[in-house]
Order: sequence, then structure tokens, then C-alpha cells
Amino acid sequence: MTPAVLVVILFSFFPTAQGNPPVSNHRKPPVELWCTGDDLFSQGMCKAFFAAFERTSDFDLQEENKPGNLIVTIPENVGWKKVKKRTRITYVVEFSTADERVFMTRKG
Repeated sequence: MTPAVLVVILFSFFPTAQGNPPVSNHRKPPVELWCTGDDLFSQGMCKAFFAAFERTSDFDLQEENKPGNLIVTIPENVGWKKVKKRTRITYVVEFSTADERVFMTRKG
């Protein structure tokens, strides 16, 4: 799965305002993105996730750990291997609460 697909999957877990009248006190769910990879492919994946969360109006990207925040973590370096003239990337993404309870893990 691509990072964009994971973000779409993640969005499906949160209610949207489509078809509902606008609510003045609607608060976007706060989300933090944590990346631990230190190689070029891992850093590129992390940048893609940050860009996806910054572009969406469905989440409020946070910089500090607070109770109630959704934590999206890329917990390890992405894997890669050469396949003909292309590079195949494999990765793991964890979705957890601020108290570190992982409720979903996706591999791609």
C-alpha cells in the first residue's frame, strides 16, 4: 500500500462532515507523526506522510505529545530491494493512542 492509501484508510475511521450541516465546534482530530528510520528511503517515506497530513483538512498535525492525539508511527527503516530497473519498498505503519496502545498495524 502506498502512503496515500494508508491515509485514506485512516480517514475512514473518523467521521466526516459530508452530508451533515456544518458544526461550529467541529474539531479536527489531532495527529502526530513519528518516524524512526534514518536512511534515505525511510526519510522519503516520512516526508511523504508529513506532506499527506499537511494537505488534508481532516486532521490537525501536532508537534507535541498530548493525551487524545492519534499517533502514526513508521517504527523502523523501510525495506527495499531492486526488481529489474525499479526499487520495491516495504514498510510498516502503526496507529496508536498517546498512551502507546497500538490499535492497528499496516504493512505495505
